[in-house]
Amino acid sequence: MAAWNPLLQRCCSPRVVRSAAALGLALGVAGVPGAQAETLPEALATPRSVSGRSAAARPRAALAMQQDPDGAPEARRVLRLEGGRTVRGRTRRVSGSWELHSEGRWAPVEGAVLEATLESRLLARARDLQRGLDEHPIGGAAHAELVRWLVRSGLRDEAEAEAARALAEAPDDARLLAVLERSGLLDAEAPRSVADQRRLLRDGAGRDALERERAARGLALLEPHEQFPALLGSILGSPSARERALGHLLARRLETPPAWRSVLRASLLDPVEDVRCEATRGLAVRGEPRLLGPLLQGLESRRSLLRRNAAQALGVFGHPAAVEPLVGALEASAGRAGQRATFSSLTQRAILFDFDVEVAAGAVAADPSVVPVTEGVVLDVRILSSEEVVVDDGRAIRRALARLTDGRERTTRGWLGWWREHGSAWRAAERLPAPEGPSTQGEAGAGTSPGIRRHPGPDDQG
Repeated sequence: MAAWNPLLQRCCSPRVVRSAAALGLALGVAGVPGAQAETLPEALATPRSVSGRSAAARPRAALAMQQDPDGAPEARRVLRLEGGRTVRGRTRRVSGSWELHSEGRWAPVEGAVLEATLESRLLARARDLQRGLDEHPIGGAAHAELVRWLVRSGLRDEAEAEAARALAEAPDDARLLAVLERSGLLDAEAPRSVADQRRLLRDGAGRDALERERAARGLALLEPHEQFPALLGSILGSPSARERALGHLLARRLETPPAWRSVLRASLLDPVEDVRCEATRGLAVRGEPRLLGPLLQGLESRRSLLRRNAAQALGVFGHPAAVEPLVGALEASAGRAGQRATFSSLTQRAILFDFDVEVAAGAVAADPSVVPVTEGVVLDVRILSSEEVVVDDGRAIRRALARLTDGRERTTRGWLGWWREHGSAWRAAERLPAPEGPSTQGEAGAGTSPGIRRHPGPDDQG
């Protein structure tokens, strides 16, 4: 956990709390009987002033809390109770007891209050931490730690928003999913009726990534049911792109996922990019490098649309063995800017240019000199489309290479130069596991070796 300290020092305010008392005032807990200093996970604990104000400029509420040890003025707070529960809302302390304003009246808080923190202080701290993590990949360990801190601090709404943002970028990150499960953000129940199934489909297809994960986990609890295969098939074949994306997420969460050929077909041929990405993630979680074969075959397709989809799928698949074939495809794409042709619209005319005088046997004759003149336009053109629109697959290839390597965007020339310098470390043969003989693990490995082999390409499937 100490490895995160440089990150947190960058994301924190330059003002540093110089004493424990100043830290308590900055967090809004000073003077509250039974209140403790805010406790943070080690990866996020850095002494600093959250609001950037000194102890001399502390709010009047903190002074009032010091002057009245048995009371605290009305304010929005987060109360930490015994058992790890938190209460968030308008609270006050009267005669040594905490009260919560709910439904238009004040009611006593049930349970012993271990900690009371002003909501504004926690929100300011959360904003500082989020700004500091913006430069890091979403969905990594740092964002998982931030979600954990938000949940422990009682900021559940903010934790759900951060979790949805992280899941949208890294839905299969093991660290993030473990934190969300322990925090109770992924709790789901199996639907008990058709109406519940429709509700889960509606929520999962129409809301954010967190709701989609909850819906997929709830539907996955129906897997032992005899009607579940039909339900999954209807979701994967839905006319709604969002429902199809939810279906592929659901398929990844199953212990017995669908056959890889149907998932591969969706990863290359579905017209919506989000659905293709979800399907490709379903291939990646199987951990089978041999599944790269059909995607690499797609890079050689005659159709630019399939080449683009294959490049996108290889970037999502995330296997480093795809770097060398992608560089080769990018080089071919640079030289395959389109077939060129010459178009001309010309008019030729004869012009009397001069007379050649010939004298023979005392006779003189004028021989006219005629010069042909051609006028018009000649164009060197490139065929952009014939039966289909040509898609720029080079852009998809460049993005896939950035995703697989260092995350930096480069031009085609830049990537070719990068390959000349670093290509020796990214050879596909060195990135693939050694062949181990025929595999018997499911359809993907029936009678094949772990190496990449020839698969029926998308053009062969019509």
